Amino acid sequence: MQKKQTDQEEKKKTPTPLETIIFTAIVLVGMLLTAGVAKLLGLNHDTTLIIEIIAFVVVVLGGNYLSKILAKKLD
Repeated sequence: MQKKQTDQEEKKKTPTPLETIIFTAIVLVGMLLTAGVAKLLGLNHDTTLIIEIIAFVVVVLGGNYLSKILAKKLD
């Protein structure tokens, strides 16, 4: 029973400041790279918007996962 409570507490745990900084950096760099690639390819605005929305979702999900792993390794 105690292990189940610990697992639930871990899921609800707020991110550490280090996780937040890493996550923000990953999202910022990912979106800048996406915008740069779209500009280099010379895509029109509608296509660029669709690509950036998809890239944003992918970068946020990946950044969330990577920030937790990197924060554990750096602590």
